[in-house]
Amino acid sequence: MTATAQGTAAGSRSATYSAVTLAQILGQHSPTDEQIEVIEAPMRPGAIVAGAGSGKTETMAARVVWLVANGFVEPGKVLGLTFTRKAASELSSRIRDRLRTLAMSTAGRIEPDEAWLQTEPTVLTYDAYARRLVTEHGLRLGVEPSTGLADAGTLWLLAYQVVSASDAGLEALDVTLRTVVGWMQQLGDELLSHVRSLEDLDDYCEQNATHLESLPKKLGKSTGKLTDETLKVARALRSRQLLIPLLKEFARAKAEREVMSFGDVMKVGCELVEKFPDIGDVERGRYDAVLLDEYQDTSHAQARFLSRLYAGHPITAVGDPCQAIYAFRGASDDTLASFGHVFGVGEAVTTHQLSMSFRNQESILGLANGVSAPLRERGAEVAQLTAPSGTADGAVSVAFYDDVYAEADAVAARAEQLRTADEAAGTSSSVAVLCRARSQFTPMIKALQAREVPYEVVGLSGLISVPEVADIVAVLRVLDQPDASADLLRILTGPRVRLGSRDLDRLAKLAGRLSGRRADSAREGATDTPVESDDVDERSIVEALDSIGDAPTDWFSTDGHQRLTRLAGELRMLRGSLALPLGDLVTLVERTINLDVEVAVRDRRRGAQPGAQLDAFVSVATGFSSDAGTNSLSAFVRYLHAAEEEDRGLALAGVETRSDAVQILTVHAAKGLEWDVVFVPGLVTKKFPASPDPVEGWLTAPKMLPYALRGDVRAQPGIDITGCVDEVEFKEERARYKDAVADKSALEERRLFYVAATRARSQLHLSGGTWDEALKPRAPSEFLIESKELGPSIGATTPVWADEPAPDARNPLHADDHAEQWPPQRPLGHFDRLEAAAAHVRALTDCVHPGPSQGGADEGAPPDERADQMLRDTELLLTDRRARRTATDIEIPMPQRLSASQMVALHTDATQFALDIRRPLPRGPQRSASRGTAFHAWLEQRFGSRALLDLDDLPGSGDEDVMLDESYDDLIAAFERSEWADRQPHEVEVPFDISIGGTPVRGRLDAVFACPPGGRYDYDVIDWKTGRRPVGEQLAHAEVQLAVYRIAWARVAGVPVERVSAGFHYVADGTTHRPQSLLREDELADLLSADPAS
Repeated sequence: MTATAQGTAAGSRSATYSAVTLAQILGQHSPTDEQIEVIEAPMRPGAIVAGAGSGKTETMAARVVWLVANGFVEPGKVLGLTFTRKAASELSSRIRDRLRTLAMSTAGRIEPDEAWLQTEPTVLTYDAYARRLVTEHGLRLGVEPSTGLADAGTLWLLAYQVVSASDAGLEALDVTLRTVVGWMQQLGDELLSHVRSLEDLDDYCEQNATHLESLPKKLGKSTGKLTDETLKVARALRSRQLLIPLLKEFARAKAEREVMSFGDVMKVGCELVEKFPDIGDVERGRYDAVLLDEYQDTSHAQARFLSRLYAGHPITAVGDPCQAIYAFRGASDDTLASFGHVFGVGEAVTTHQLSMSFRNQESILGLANGVSAPLRERGAEVAQLTAPSGTADGAVSVAFYDDVYAEADAVAARAEQLRTADEAAGTSSSVAVLCRARSQFTPMIKALQAREVPYEVVGLSGLISVPEVADIVAVLRVLDQPDASADLLRILTGPRVRLGSRDLDRLAKLAGRLSGRRADSAREGATDTPVESDDVDERSIVEALDSIGDAPTDWFSTDGHQRLTRLAGELRMLRGSLALPLGDLVTLVERTINLDVEVAVRDRRRGAQPGAQLDAFVSVATGFSSDAGTNSLSAFVRYLHAAEEEDRGLALAGVETRSDAVQILTVHAAKGLEWDVVFVPGLVTKKFPASPDPVEGWLTAPKMLPYALRGDVRAQPGIDITGCVDEVEFKEERARYKDAVADKSALEERRLFYVAATRARSQLHLSGGTWDEALKPRAPSEFLIESKELGPSIGATTPVWADEPAPDARNPLHADDHAEQWPPQRPLGHFDRLEAAAAHVRALTDCVHPGPSQGGADEGAPPDERADQMLRDTELLLTDRRARRTATDIEIPMPQRLSASQMVALHTDATQFALDIRRPLPRGPQRSASRGTAFHAWLEQRFGSRALLDLDDLPGSGDEDVMLDESYDDLIAAFERSEWADRQPHEVEVPFDISIGGTPVRGRLDAVFACPPGGRYDYDVIDWKTGRRPVGEQLAHAEVQLAVYRIAWARVAGVPVERVSAGFHYVADGTTHRPQSLLREDELADLLSADPAS
């Protein structure tokens, strides 16, 4: 079979190798007819509509190989852009692997020259590519090359500082400071995404607000008084104008600190390529073929930036209109459809389809096609998905339960059954629970905990929902805010303190008594000026707890007073530790309230990684401190509050599917991922699909950019405010516009449901529940009903479908017979055993680490069914305590997860490693770590990458014993003189999470360089060191880190470990150390399993 590539620099010519022939040479499956059309497409602008699971990454890689093999392009003249570093790495690895195999398999038939051997495609994220151009050309617009990229935490803190310092009359907004920060950030981001200026916004708001304020009630009548609904729209326009000075100050603050957001980078990129056309000439000369992945998710600014560079050039966009779910960050549902108009330059653009799904089994595909049918009817040019012959049937279930707790328990029960079946069969299934909103996480978490099923909550906003993390956040708020009474109540009524209702009432009265004293004091100190009620702040129970010593001795029960006194002492101790780094402060809180022990016992009992959620939260605190450049607890607490309020934002990066725990995340966060089994709960009215938020779009929401200013204005609901001659006409225009907003929102929700359904490989479980915390019952959503109706045609089952409640039914979750007794009563029959065990624990632990008593004559205990488990936990803790006190050797369980640096510590001194794990100490400031952090940040900018750093990945963390006097500038100068200055890395800052000898090991690779084909190695992993080169045993111990890194990259790249070399580059010395031999994987496994005493 022979194909033809048209539009090449040399003109039209025939291809030597077909897509099928190359697949045979490479040992790949033969491509489908649709894939062949894509792979052998002419060299001109084209679009590929790739359905979910249709193998687009593999097809894109095959396209590049076909172009290279037939001599149409050189590998180094191919550019691939995608959204995530994971996707970029996957595409890059596939292309490189195919080209390497091709070069080795076709010797004698294809004779690549030396240049061919030395080059490889450039695959970057959209943002990294824009940053590279801004770094290279930004000086033309006054942007310094040293300007850094700020993360979400840094930007939020800077925005908060700007707003809190402003005197711009913000009281007129009548909202909280945090709300203003959120409004300002979102409005600023949308302005950047659509390349609009503050002047554009001000002019639009002024024109439309003035028109509304001057509208007559009815044409021909006197102006009269406008309705509140009309004035509400005018006020929203004026509110945006109040945000403009804040946005100017925010931009100035970023410039002062020499940082930019992603949006800033893209806007500057647009300005550069539009003002300086020669940049486009350079880029088109650099790349002969361009691939755009997930194009439907690009913002207007990104599409505009790329079109100025590559319109009319051989460029291929790949995407799926049915998965366009990121309108909230500037993307449009018509982006792919308008590709031809943007990039075609007058000529017709060919659109190809990839409709065969290699992910989903038959029943899941049937459901996906059914629910996406309305999208196709409304113009989405996407073919129905099909499956290869021989694909298994799969399983879909559709259920509706009495309430959300029954629904959550059914999900947990099914997850438990899957885990049991996997253990019996020796297999492992990946499982996810995909929720429309974070508020749905809590019932799922509780149900999985009750059945002791391991789980992971993905994303910061969801992480805060985890009970043990919520406890820590409550303590942090109490430490920071004297009015955090609700958070203190969580602590007081929780399982650790269990304060009784009488003692709580007394504490509240103590707060009132203290407030009265303050008022009396204020009056006594006054002259003839009356004391206003607002001048005397009411004391909160937080302050009352701190003054517990002032209370009469007979106010509280004996146990209650003891617990309050101890808790007050702990909080005072923690307040004295607020100077600690945030990560260390969180760890100290965790230990002070004994969460580390309690969670470890619970997690080990259910076979989960001990303290995984706590570890994740410590990483969040550490990352915030590092990225925002502050240890301020107040700033961190405010940041967490913003994360709680935003379901889709401030999420943790780098989501990876796993099979050792059920993953709980939002549907938005699940985009691009897949699992064997997927649960989608909460499919009820006004939840999923959700109602438009806000219901009138931008019209009454000051945080949103008016649709008329968006780059995709033609795809948005329109409203002509200035065309309305009176308020009656405006009311009619507004009603029409509101209906259009609701219709567009419904389509967005349907695309979101389609994404959720197509994440499942073999099983998809859809459900809802009649009752939640609302007063009125929920009905099954249209998505759940449609899925049920599709059941007979796709083989879906309906295990449960609750009856519709009576019209006058009351929420049973609120009924008295479902209310829990508070405080909970002790279970009879276990009283003596529990009291004796608790007394024994207190006797053993009080002298070591004082903590609130768990007993008390008038206090409650857990329900009867939990008492046996509490007793077993207590006995386990006692056994562990005795073992720790009597052992002559330090024996601790190996951590369930290690970092590469911990592997080095274990190899260096196992006994000290055990001590550090048993009782880690806060880290003091290290000059080398600060210097290393700054240097690594510079390297990230130089190589066009930015990544979050884990605590153990902190640059310079391995250099603490080899301090240098070299300054930051000296290190940069030394690097520029090194052998690495002129080399472009294949990958930088690559996170990994692998298993060695059954122990998970995580870390991050500084840089990976590709080696020329034909040599001993394919890749060279380099770790940058800013300290002096160690010698002797110290160097030998450090080499353990390289052994881990070599294995990690071999796993990531899918190559034999023997094809990977690794070394340290000591920047100050200008030397690179590559050990002659490194530990093998079995030797590292032996290290992990060895007896520390040996």
